[in-house]
Amino acid sequence: MSATDSNLAYDTERQYLGTVYAKGLLGSAAKSGDVDAVLAELDEVVERVLPALPPLRALLESPRVPLAVKESVIDRSFASGSDELRRFLKVVCLHGRFDCLKVIDTTARRLRQEQRKVVSVQVTSASPIADDDRPALARDLAAKFGRQVEVQYAVDPALLGGLVVRLGDTVYDGSIANQLEQVRRTAVDRAALQIRQTLDRFAADA
Repeated sequence: MSATDSNLAYDTERQYLGTVYAKGLLGSAAKSGDVDAVLAELDEVVERVLPALPPLRALLESPRVPLAVKESVIDRSFASGSDELRRFLKVVCLHGRFDCLKVIDTTARRLRQEQRKVVSVQVTSASPIADDDRPALARDLAAKFGRQVEVQYAVDPALLGGLVVRLGDTVYDGSIANQLEQVRRTAVDRAALQIRQTLDRFAADA
């Protein structure tokens, strides 16, 4: 098996395991009625806590550290979190799959969106969109797509103005930079057409 095939198989296995554990977490959290709260806690751990504390992540991922030590560390490190989150982290450690936690988090959030019939939309603007304006924008996007939306915001000064909205693989580019590029392309196409017409007349007169 080539290195590429090996990596693909590894990624496929991680995605499969991510789905299995994500479904388990959603089912367990649903019994307590705090699904979104638990997912928010997990996301906080994955996106903020572990990146800020590499030694903690290394310890929980290491196959050489005894399970009892990992469970003790989880109890101390996440004492302010919910029992549900701590139990789940311990289960992941029990099966030696802590390295899959980011995949689990991403998959759990996607599955939860599907449950709630919510689509994830990325909005990129030239400058930050004010907090007061975000609810109205979210409502407009929900009306456009006919679904509840979860909006993620990004900033790209190169856009100059306007918005770029991404839904899955579809991009709606309403930025000023794109409009200027369209004007430029139209001007270039018009100039090229005029040149071709002139050359055609020269050829006809020759």
